[in-house]
Amino acid sequence: MRLWAILYLASISSPALFAQTSFAQQQIPLQAPFSAPSTSSSTSGEANVLHRLTFPSRAATQAARDWLQHDYDVWKATPSTIDVLLPMWTDRSVSVPFESWLLDLGATSSSIIIPSLSHLLRTSPTLGSSYNRMLSSAALANWTSSSEASATQSGASRQRRALDASTIHDSYHPLEAIENILRSFEQDFPGFAKVVVIGASSEGRTIWGLKVTNFAYQPESAPLNSEQTTMDELLNKRKTKKKKKKKKEDERLAAKHGFVVVGAQHAREWIAPATALYAIHDLLLSSLPDEASDKASDNTRQLLDEIEFTFIPVLNVDGYAYTWTNNRLWRKNRQPVGSDCFGLDLNRNWPYAFSSPRPNPCSEAYPGSEPFQSPELQALSAYLTHEKHNIKAFLDLHSFGQFILFPYSYSCDHASPDQENHFEAVVGAQKALRAVHGRSFDVGSVCEVSLTAPGGSLDWSYQTAGIRWSFSIELRDQGVFGFLLPPSQIRASGEETAEAFKDLAAYVVRKEAGGGSALMRSKGGLFVALHPPARVSLFVFVLVTLLCVTCLCLIAAYSLPASP
Repeated sequence: MRLWAILYLASISSPALFAQTSFAQQQIPLQAPFSAPSTSSSTSGEANVLHRLTFPSRAATQAARDWLQHDYDVWKATPSTIDVLLPMWTDRSVSVPFESWLLDLGATSSSIIIPSLSHLLRTSPTLGSSYNRMLSSAALANWTSSSEASATQSGASRQRRALDASTIHDSYHPLEAIENILRSFEQDFPGFAKVVVIGASSEGRTIWGLKVTNFAYQPESAPLNSEQTTMDELLNKRKTKKKKKKKKEDERLAAKHGFVVVGAQHAREWIAPATALYAIHDLLLSSLPDEASDKASDNTRQLLDEIEFTFIPVLNVDGYAYTWTNNRLWRKNRQPVGSDCFGLDLNRNWPYAFSSPRPNPCSEAYPGSEPFQSPELQALSAYLTHEKHNIKAFLDLHSFGQFILFPYSYSCDHASPDQENHFEAVVGAQKALRAVHGRSFDVGSVCEVSLTAPGGSLDWSYQTAGIRWSFSIELRDQGVFGFLLPPSQIRASGEETAEAFKDLAAYVVRKEAGGGSALMRSKGGLFVALHPPARVSLFVFVLVTLLCVTCLCLIAAYSLPASP
């Protein structure tokens, strides 16, 4: 009966119902009938309602797949609940008891989370593009240079004061403003920030990134310069090729760890780029010298020595721009797909476990007709797999739900070989995040905590690209605002996510060093430990000391007079 109910809904609905969207919270009267929408309501944008359906046990997972299979817009899924966008029926000529329909779906209850999405956008200006564009312009016009703002402060807390004083974290920013912010970071923090081009979108927009690291710092085990030659190569030219190959491998291993952070694969998730900008700012401010250095800043500066971060605040640049000009809740990119509809779901277009295409290109979760069909993913995958970047970690920022996730997403039938380490990493990040504002984030593999979905970024980055430390964070909130998170929550989201992100980064450094590194966990957070060469020296010193003590004890024992 579940399939019949969804087929019935699909037969009376139109994809046009989901082009516009809009909000509050009340219980659905379970006996209320529903009817097919009229033509006028189907185009008005006010006939769209966000429902939360509750299911027993893990039945919601299969139900969510059914909804997606029939081209409905599932906003969020957990093992027991689904947030799905449905029309509000106004034509009473055709009606079905809502309770019967609900039971056919297997749900135990339902509530309305957002009654009218377009109405919310009209009556709550802070959630729309016009207000945020104005706020963004004002913030950039009054933004004092980060280094200047920090220079006016004193003491160990001036990094925090500079962040608090910055107005750029109090509003969402359109695409052109985000580019300007990245360039301002590069200008304000020479030697620590560099704007890079990742690639281009289907509509020709540039995908910008920002490298963040201490460019002046070289790892202790840095390789010889290319102009230098080892003695072995001079003495044995027959082994030159083998030596060069080994040298190249040593260079790769000695390079800084690469850590890529991506936001806005899905265009409507504005909080992802905003949170990425805060994390960038937090890292860069730690690079400034403090008169009274605090432990947290020292640890973050150590991260900048160990890791080369690449932040890509907006991957889906075309879709993101479209949310500012046409449709605030647009999800996909904007490339032509051979129909009247546009776009494909970037986070379903990755090659690993790619599913057969959905018959409806208008679906919000349309994965495309073939993997890597999106030029945005082609550009990102090339960056992730380029040897010179030495990528060890990947973090994909999404919203909403409050989850910290690791592979796999395509199936729960197989656990990754690194599942234990992944779980340890996300639990540490969860604790660091909760310590900031008390927010609780669920942790686990994608398929267990959220929705089973093929063609996702985490599965490809982990399984195909070999990026062992692949994670995703579903940011605030849990559904009250959903994708329409007010700008008043940007700063709090940035603060808590930055701490979780730094905890993940420190964990990666520690594990890549074989269990010990320049960054280790301590009860209060992170502490600076010895580099590997220093640890070897310490081990030799301790061993020699023990041998000397043993010898002295033996000499003393033989020197004692024999008992009568």
